[in-house]
Amino acid sequence: MKKILISLFLLVFLTSCMDKVDERGFYIEGKNIGINKMTKSIYDNEGYDINGYNKYGFDKTGYDKKGYNSLGFDKNGINKRGYDKDGNYHNKYKFDRMLEEKSFGFDSAKEYMVKRFSLKNTYMYSAGKGEFETTKDYNSRLQSDQRKYLNTLMDSYFIYDAGKMDIEYNADTQEMVFTVYSYEDTENVKENDGKIERKVKHFSIPFEEKEEFRLKMNVEEAKEFDRSKVKIKMIISPLYEAIAGDTKTLNEYGMREKQERNIDYDRRTDDYRSIVGYRIYDDNKIYYEKTLDINMREAFIKYAETLIDEKDIKQQYYPARIYKKDDKIHFIKEEYVRNSFRNKFIRYVYDLKTKKITKDRKLENYTSFDIRKEYKNWQKF
Repeated sequence: MKKILISLFLLVFLTSCMDKVDERGFYIEGKNIGINKMTKSIYDNEGYDINGYNKYGFDKTGYDKKGYNSLGFDKNGINKRGYDKDGNYHNKYKFDRMLEEKSFGFDSAKEYMVKRFSLKNTYMYSAGKGEFETTKDYNSRLQSDQRKYLNTLMDSYFIYDAGKMDIEYNADTQEMVFTVYSYEDTENVKENDGKIERKVKHFSIPFEEKEEFRLKMNVEEAKEFDRSKVKIKMIISPLYEAIAGDTKTLNEYGMREKQERNIDYDRRTDDYRSIVGYRIYDDNKIYYEKTLDINMREAFIKYAETLIDEKDIKQQYYPARIYKKDDKIHFIKEEYVRNSFRNKFIRYVYDLKTKKITKDRKLENYTSFDIRKEYKNWQKF
């Protein structure tokens, strides 16, 4: 009897020391966590891991961790870019899904700003011409790489939760005024050659310096309104700036020009990202939402696709000058002219109504001054 009791005690003891497994046979503690006891691999007999996904990243219902199937559509039949199977764009649905993602403060966003996005600088996403590669094959590969990169840009964004916003009450109109600004931050960095570079990072509203939203509110309501609890969450994208040319300016100044401009640095680099949407809200209410401007997005993408089709993406760095007025967006592309004291300008006109783009050379002999004069009454990007 004594031996039986000892044996039972040892059995219970050994059992309690064994690593636990879940109902599907996966170890849930110990050094073998995530391994299936029966198959001795990370997958069970049906080919799914401990989280329920197969080696292709799909669960038993056919959806991945982000909720999309192998065709790229979610359970509501809408893909990652907000389109359904018939090509209809679901703006609010896409906007809401984007804002469900993890957001960043400025310190985290600064790391994102370090990455260069530019459709102009082809070396960033395509290797140079190979020794045994013909020029025709190289150009074909380059076009393919540029299209792939454009697709990457279209899906590139992050959610920013530290935007700049003012809230003020206008007693005359009895309105609470929410003003959203472009955000800017500067820092000086000493380069390897000893020169100082001032890096200016912008989160900019396309074609606008600021935007206002007005909410009707009487004086008594305004007195009770707690502005400190109101937050803003933004969608930041590199798409527009990358297509325009990453909107980077690099200037070197002489001593006299430094004195005239009252600056103490040798170089300046501007990094831009676009504020393509935002939500103003508190814990109880959404006050205003600016969803993505799909028409403007399509205009920029069409311009980029046109340049790629024309094999006209240059490595020389000249940001496009972009202007908007009514239902037209004009993309002014600057081209280098060898042995000339000035470059030439090629214009691409996008019609927001017809969704068509045309190219003309009416500005070919213009100077930069002529361009500014021509578009002085237009909104500048």
